[in-house]
Amino acid sequence: MKKMVLFTYRPEIGKIYYDDLSLLFGRYMEIRTCFLNEEEPSAEYLSHADIILVSNSEIINKIHYLIGEQAKIVTIDFSYPEMNIEQMRKFPAGTYALMCFDPFISRKMISLLYEQGINNFIWLYPREDGKVPDTEYDVVVVDDYSQNLFDNLKPVISLGNRKIAFSTLLKIAQEADIINKELENMFLRYCCSYKGASTLVNNIYNDMSAFHSQIRLILDYIDSGIIILTDRMEVVEYNSRFMDLFHVTGELYGKKIEEVPGTGELLTYIEKRKSYRNKLIMYPAGKASLVYNMECIIRGDNQGCNYMIILQEAEEIENKSHSLKRQLSTKGYTSKYRFSDIRTESPAMISCIKKAERIARIDNDFNYGGERNRKRTDGPVTSFSLRKEKLSFCQH
Repeated sequence: MKKMVLFTYRPEIGKIYYDDLSLLFGRYMEIRTCFLNEEEPSAEYLSHADIILVSNSEIINKIHYLIGEQAKIVTIDFSYPEMNIEQMRKFPAGTYALMCFDPFISRKMISLLYEQGINNFIWLYPREDGKVPDTEYDVVVVDDYSQNLFDNLKPVISLGNRKIAFSTLLKIAQEADIINKELENMFLRYCCSYKGASTLVNNIYNDMSAFHSQIRLILDYIDSGIIILTDRMEVVEYNSRFMDLFHVTGELYGKKIEEVPGTGELLTYIEKRKSYRNKLIMYPAGKASLVYNMECIIRGDNQGCNYMIILQEAEEIENKSHSLKRQLSTKGYTSKYRFSDIRTESPAMISCIKKAERIARIDNDFNYGGERNRKRTDGPVTSFSLRKEKLSFCQH
């Protein structure tokens, strides 16, 4: 399991972040916290951490000598409920606003608000020594975790609960190489739960989610079982027909293919990681015939490929073939003549017709599973194929 260490200065902020991170990543990562104002970081644990998550980029300067080469550093971006940000639009242009945060957080908040189109304020915030600028201001901006930096000031605008931004969650998953559809859906639900401000990343992801939903509808419409795997053999997509074939319930996103119930016998073919076209396999344990297809799909980043597996019951294919033939027959797409319509007294021609009848009988009787149907032998002239035998029609 991957390891992540969360660094904050203040425990109250660290606890809020830790609770959210545990909810989202608890199944995938071991998470620890370190509050720099109260404790020294553990050199032993830090040296083995995969992700170093910091609330303030200045923290990196204090712990860089303890970080292992394998660690990825991620700085937390945050967001606020959209309705709390919207209230700031009612103030006139040129309003002086004092941020009740330390200089680093204040600068990040100003950037976030500009990103949301809040450009009607002239921003003021404390200096590095904690002193407030002498400039007169009209309003004070706070959130639920603002430090009591200033006395005798009544907050006018409260942005409420500070939450980890979607972009940070996505970056953690990507850097830890644990991104999957299940996590993406959890991120989206997390952001929607507090109606976070719609940043560009959120909007793009919402569009992508709508697109993926349409793809899922298309996949579910296809009557073949489909499952798509990463090069690490983890499930990234599948359809309902695949679940029906293997009697699977629950979500499969992010699971290893060997963890998917009932697919054990398929691993023989999947683990070879090569393309198959219309390979007939007996599954499960010889009880049914499946037509197995597997293709490698090169990813856009040219850093590997995904594998798409398509499965269909052979009997189902055969039934569709018979159904189509019946439909064609009702529309008049049948041969006009039969062998019995041929009139000849030539021994050579009679022998030739008998050979053709035998071949036509084989073609009509043989089906996908190797069984034989008891059908009429006087088949249409056009229903036989010339295989290895050569038929010579003599002209008389």
